[in-house]
Amino acid sequence: MRRRQAIKRVHMTDPRFNSELVAKVVRTLMKSGKKTTAERIVYGAIEELARETGKDPLEVMDVAINNMKPKVEVKSRRVGGATYPVPVEIRPGRQLALALRWMAQYASARRGVPMPRAVALEIIDAYNNTGNVLKKRDDTHIRIGPNHPSRSLKDLVHPRKAVGIIKTLAVLLIKISLQNLSLI
Repeated sequence: MRRRQAIKRVHMTDPRFNSELVAKVVRTLMKSGKKTTAERIVYGAIEELARETGKDPLEVMDVAINNMKPKVEVKSRRVGGATYPVPVEIRPGRQLALALRWMAQYASARRGVPMPRAVALEIIDAYNNTGNVLKKRDDTHIRIGPNHPSRSLKDLVHPRKAVGIIKTLAVLLIKISLQNLSLI
């Protein structure tokens, strides 16, 4: 267990666009500390976005990344020897991290396409509500199906206690039905 909270570090904004989002995308795409290469990829993707969409590329990127973010995920929780999948809302920082990680993963999986173009295509697909990242997001949301958010871990009852509760309910139902019969 942690002794204290980790201190949030303040990251620099991107020097060219003065945007925290662009800086975060650069850091996500960076491999082995090659920040200049990652910046070249992101700036190339932003230029490609401007050419393809004809709109402000930063707004397109912002909308696309908001479309990519998953809202809920399933975590396993152990209660009374059984493991239950429990739906949990994702905090905003993790939503962004997952979205950017998935975007980088699927962009690098596009073989035969230069990386700036691949990143731009992933962003355009997400902007249009299509593409691999949104399919991945929808898959995580579909896994929640039977584990609806209304059923939280706090609602789960230990299996041994459940038997006692069921017996008590059965006795109460019998007493109520007997009282109703005697009233008639």
